[in-house]
Amino acid sequence: MDAIIIADAGSESVSATNQLKLTIGGQVATIQAVKNFLHNHGRVVDPIIGDGVSSWGSSLKLNGLYLYSYLSGQGFDVQLVDSYFDEKEKFVEMLKQSPKAVVISTTFIISKKTLEYLVRDIRTVAPGIFIIAGGQFVYLSSRIRERQKSDNPIMDIFGNDYLFLDEKNEPPVDLYIISSGGEEILSQALTMLRKKGKVEGLPNTATYQRKKYSIGSRAEDRVKVGGITVDWRRMPEEFFHSGVVPLQASYGCPYNCAFCNFMKDRRLMGVKPIEDLIEELKIVQERGAKYVWFADDNFRLGRNDLERVCQKFIDHRINVKWKSFIRPGAMKGMDMGILKASGCVEVQFGLESADLSMLKRMNKKANPDLYAQVIEGVMRAGINCSCYFIFGFPGETEKTVKRTLEFIKGLEHPELDGCIYFSMFPFIIAPLSSISEPRSAQKYGLKGKNMYQWEHHTMNSKEAADLATRAFFELETTGIIYNGDNLDLLFELDPRKRKKFIAIRQDMAKLAAKGLLKEKDMVEAFGDILLESTTSYSHSSLPVSTDRFSG
Repeated sequence: MDAIIIADAGSESVSATNQLKLTIGGQVATIQAVKNFLHNHGRVVDPIIGDGVSSWGSSLKLNGLYLYSYLSGQGFDVQLVDSYFDEKEKFVEMLKQSPKAVVISTTFIISKKTLEYLVRDIRTVAPGIFIIAGGQFVYLSSRIRERQKSDNPIMDIFGNDYLFLDEKNEPPVDLYIISSGGEEILSQALTMLRKKGKVEGLPNTATYQRKKYSIGSRAEDRVKVGGITVDWRRMPEEFFHSGVVPLQASYGCPYNCAFCNFMKDRRLMGVKPIEDLIEELKIVQERGAKYVWFADDNFRLGRNDLERVCQKFIDHRINVKWKSFIRPGAMKGMDMGILKASGCVEVQFGLESADLSMLKRMNKKANPDLYAQVIEGVMRAGINCSCYFIFGFPGETEKTVKRTLEFIKGLEHPELDGCIYFSMFPFIIAPLSSISEPRSAQKYGLKGKNMYQWEHHTMNSKEAADLATRAFFELETTGIIYNGDNLDLLFELDPRKRKKFIAIRQDMAKLAAKGLLKEKDMVEAFGDILLESTTSYSHSSLPVSTDRFSG
């Protein structure tokens, strides 16, 4: 084998609400885990029917699928590990095929600590294997290194968070590919390993030896125009096992939110032709996909042609259910019935705040009134919404947070068929974002120990995290996002029962977070919704313990 591709280390999130998810028997309380718990009289017993399939969380990641498609198309023998720490046994089994390299994509890695932990763990089972790392995190780290030489004092705080800044303690990677693309360089590196057993002389690369980096020559990136294209017909059958597939309808983002540091290279921005998108959808549908997660930052870059695109899906008889991030402004005045008929079952909204002054500071070019109008229309059509908020952006105060919390409560709409979920994030200082630039940082008094620990004139990171947690406790008839929920099981419930399940799970999570949850609470609360009858066992026969629950 030429290489094992690793798409991600494992679940990693900076959401303040992610850690507050209800757990049961050591498992996140997805709908399938709760049903298992009830059917097994207060215990979670393997196997959990419906786990790992038909959920947004069971989708393979697009970065790994793309590298697999690209490298196998170049004639390399490669295998894919989607989530290393969740699939370590699979990785160890692959080592029996004597791979020449491990290729780590850092699209979903957000800290040097995570990459170091991943690489050192690989070394424990494959001490001498050649490790290559590339992708978003590596490329961003190199750009930060370049900017650190500027007169921006805030850049000095990122040494423990990003690569190439503190040479004393770095992950033991053999070759870094420093490129906004890098596929061609990776192909050349694997060819060298196959022929010579070593890699040398490649541009846009770095090596780390004897606690010192050696940065190779720089060459202009050969940018692959057209976004991510996967040869779905050649993908192994196992890649479709979950029934959920990620696709890309557009690539890049034309907006300049002040908290964001995504690359804004116009060469890496565009919309996939609708004919190509329809063809991809038809292929993955033939291969067994029931759900498609569009990995766009903003579906088709926020163009105002959503209704036309949905009608194309209908005309071509696309029969998959899908979700994507969509800008509320792109949905203003559209027929939500067409959106529903096209297969859309969930819309993701990056709302960030409901205070108009904060949205202006964030450069969001958005309006809370439009947010509320669009979300109500989506839910009225029976489509679910996932909403994301940021707490603590410079200028945030108790007053602005109060407006956002009041707004969130007004979005719950228990009378409508669509469900709504939330995720609350404390602000972090993203290097190379406009808010981290000297002028903005000085204006708000923004400074920090690292990207997660900061303060400015009106708030600090601890206060922001506390406010995000407070938002969790104020949710009443809705809940936070559980991407592991089996969607088939959720959609088996009628809208009233589905919303009741979500509300009850949120209530249980709040009790667990306060250390007040008892096992009988769970049985009584969920029994009427998920079981035809709870009379097959008595509450007195259940062991009363809170060990299985944590917040």
